[in-house]
Amino acid sequence: MTEKSTLRVHQPNGGFNSVKCGDTTEFKTIIHAVVTRLAAGERPLECCYAIRLADSKSSDCYWIHHDLTVGFVRKKYESLHHDGDWKYELRIRYLPKSYPDMYEKDKVTFFYFYDQVRNDYLASTAENIDQDIAIQLGCLEIRRFFKDMPQMALDKKANFEYLEKEIGLKRFFPRSALESVKPKNLRKLILHYFKQYSGLNEEHCVYQFFQLLATVSMFDQEKFKCALGTGWSISVDLVVSPRDGISCLTDKAASPTHMADFSQVVSVQVTSTENERKGILQLKIAGANEAVYITVPSVNTAEDMADIIDGYCRLTLDSKQSFMIKPHQGEILWNYEVFSLSFQAHC
Repeated sequence: MTEKSTLRVHQPNGGFNSVKCGDTTEFKTIIHAVVTRLAAGERPLECCYAIRLADSKSSDCYWIHHDLTVGFVRKKYESLHHDGDWKYELRIRYLPKSYPDMYEKDKVTFFYFYDQVRNDYLASTAENIDQDIAIQLGCLEIRRFFKDMPQMALDKKANFEYLEKEIGLKRFFPRSALESVKPKNLRKLILHYFKQYSGLNEEHCVYQFFQLLATVSMFDQEKFKCALGTGWSISVDLVVSPRDGISCLTDKAASPTHMADFSQVVSVQVTSTENERKGILQLKIAGANEAVYITVPSVNTAEDMADIIDGYCRLTLDSKQSFMIKPHQGEILWNYEVFSLSFQAHC
């Protein structure tokens, strides 16, 4: 019987939940414990959540597969930097194709994702984008935050001063916009866009926010630098997204080349090269004669890619099937079997 400890799981809004666990506790159990505390009721899209382990000192981060145990993760990852400032983060990693569908199925998960996207935007993107877009995005959040405020409310000086001094404009806008735009001009822009968005309800503010942010940030997809095959010849980007599945993008191509939908994936396996310097991701696609091999700079990156593909396959097929294997090298790597719906129907 393992000794219980407390794992602190952080959320995008700055809050956290503490979960009692042992070395043999699987992370899917921790995810379930935290997700059920977000709000009363069922979470139909619990399968969208994942745990990311991040170290603020080294900027290293690792996505933790649902089936890994607390003891294994602490040994495999935290031991890399004993003096690291490790933080376990609950995040949405696997997304449905449609935001309206996401909202209808699970409003709590929908707004959790919005908090995550907006906080990521303010932390890493907001300072480097066009100021007008930054102000529009900020006004959409003001409209959402004050969803019952009348259209002309900010015309009153007292109301605007309350927003500016009591709430704080830095909650909505990046510092670059606040410092580079004169206060009088900034107020005019805020009033203009607030009135423009005054007819939007809370969820439509979020839809508009996502649509506008997508013009400057690909927040709903992940890219991995890699090479097709088991060697490192031509560098490409493997692109994983909810709408396009798995795609490949070369430097010369204008748009990604589609490789597979998540429903077509039969299995994902991670191995390493003979010198163990690089990781290899093996994809088996239904209907293809041969498996697809993808080489990446490290085994950790290959496991990261396998996790996101596995997560999307489980979401798409509504399956919890995944399996781990131990190759001869002694490394614990992953083999994720995703069964087709037709196979499940006969089980």
